[in-house]
Amino acid sequence: MAKHIVQTGQDIFDVAIQNYGDASFYLDVITSNNLNADSFIAPGTELTVNNENTGDKQVKDYYKKINFIVVNGSFEDIHAPAGDYNNDYNDDYLN
Repeated sequence: MAKHIVQTGQDIFDVAIQNYGDASFYLDVITSNNLNADSFIAPGTELTVNNENTGDKQVKDYYKKINFIVVNGSFEDIHAPAGDYNNDYNDDYLN
């Protein structure tokens, strides 16, 4: 078993992608840490990951090589860009 420190904005699926190279391994994260699929994981939380389960080794190794942290954020972090959404140029986003 290995440890993973949760980064700001990471959820269970991000942890699975980071450590297994595949989001479908979220069940391993859940069962190894007694969590639910909708559990909030606070940044800094130490999770156990099964390093014997290789998942998609190519993806996992690539992320590690380029020091890439998988963080998809939350819905609160997603904002639609301001702008006119059609060709009438009347600033629809203000309405």
